[in-house]
Amino acid sequence: MTDEGKFVWFSDIHFDPLYGRAGAVNDASCSDGSVNDAPWGKLGCDSPVDLVRSSLDYAQSIVSEPDFFLITGDLCRHKNDDVNVVAMLSGVADEMRQSYNNTVFVPSMGNNDVVPDYHLDVLGGDNQLGEIREALSDIFPRTRNDTFARGGYLSVNVPGGAAVVLSLNTVIYSVWHSPNSTGVGDPFGQFAWLEMELATMRREGRWIYVSGHIPPTVGSYRRTQLWHGKYLDRYLALMLEYSDVVAAQLFGHVHSDEFRAASLGGKPLPPLLMTGALTPVYLNNPNFRVVRYNRLDGTILDYDTYFFDVAKANDAAVKPQWKISPSFREAFGVPDMSAGSLSSVADTIASSEKAGATFLSRRKADIFEPPCFRPCRARWNCTLRASSLEEYRGCLLTAGLVGEAAAQPPPAGALHYVLHPGISIFVLVGFLLLACGIRARRRWTYKTPEPVEIDGDENCDVLPTIREIT
Repeated sequence: MTDEGKFVWFSDIHFDPLYGRAGAVNDASCSDGSVNDAPWGKLGCDSPVDLVRSSLDYAQSIVSEPDFFLITGDLCRHKNDDVNVVAMLSGVADEMRQSYNNTVFVPSMGNNDVVPDYHLDVLGGDNQLGEIREALSDIFPRTRNDTFARGGYLSVNVPGGAAVVLSLNTVIYSVWHSPNSTGVGDPFGQFAWLEMELATMRREGRWIYVSGHIPPTVGSYRRTQLWHGKYLDRYLALMLEYSDVVAAQLFGHVHSDEFRAASLGGKPLPPLLMTGALTPVYLNNPNFRVVRYNRLDGTILDYDTYFFDVAKANDAAVKPQWKISPSFREAFGVPDMSAGSLSSVADTIASSEKAGATFLSRRKADIFEPPCFRPCRARWNCTLRASSLEEYRGCLLTAGLVGEAAAQPPPAGALHYVLHPGISIFVLVGFLLLACGIRARRRWTYKTPEPVEIDGDENCDVLPTIREIT
């Protein structure tokens, strides 16, 4: 066995069994006759079964025997109140096991994997956890203790190495969690368990990936804090204390290829990576990752993103032509994805228009995003370095964006500048017209989907329309 390993990483699958029929997510455009020519999915819609199968088949064709298969939550569609969540979970798990019969899976529970969205009864106990555990039985790993049924978290040993993945229940820390349980210091006893696991792994000389669904950070759409402050503070303190053990933090939820190079008390925290989504509901191309890592110490060496242009696939009425993006190292010229390398990339994004454009083009897997000028890139630098809203606003002050530090910043992308006093809206329009002209000369038409209105929170941009997702 070599020192370099690989794992497959899927997130935010959002399988919709009603795609193309009445009751589909975003019913107006995802259940009518227009999807008859879109069997692989459609921008603005959750994932049909053909998309799920195509992605798993392609992943298996390129990495047939990964060290493990990571799933960072939200297997089920949005608006899941009136559909059978257990059946959706079971169906996706069955598809995964058919593609990877002998692979260790590491699942995390997402906010759309419970009913209602974000609902877990911490005080009275919640039998949903047992039902989810049973629904995922096809892919559920062997664990030392069945902590999932009582708290939604688990510890998984990766075969053949010193690696352990600790999968967290992050729904209970979300600012959107219901019923409100912020009076509970340690919901489901997860922090006590996490600290015990970290201490055990340190004594045994092993290293850890911490995974989950909702990341412990500020989101990039509304720039709001995703976890309640008391839980965020406790978690970050553990990450700093055990930074010699935690090799990386791996999360989903944001439907966007991002990272965070945050610190606490001037000391770097373990690198935080967030992967894109399989579902194209938030106007991204369907995508998943294959990650290369050092088996000896857990350092993430690089990753490849595989995606296909869902609009082109439907126009051509052919099977998806999966493609690979330049790897992170190729795109940004760094040796690995350590905390130091990510910090360097964040600085480069702030200072370089080319690096900023590269970063934005990767966020939604090759979906066009408008230009991002220097103030926009400064905001991104602050986002990439912040864990809390307080840190984000402090960074804005340091960057000279004083007015925005006291107010909620607008959504990401060039549409910032509609509201920015230093840049005329006419300049923005000119750039957009120029971009459209160039694209027309290339005979490549960007089709603007219908605006998406689904239940959500902080996790996504909705472009080109600025609107709240409620």
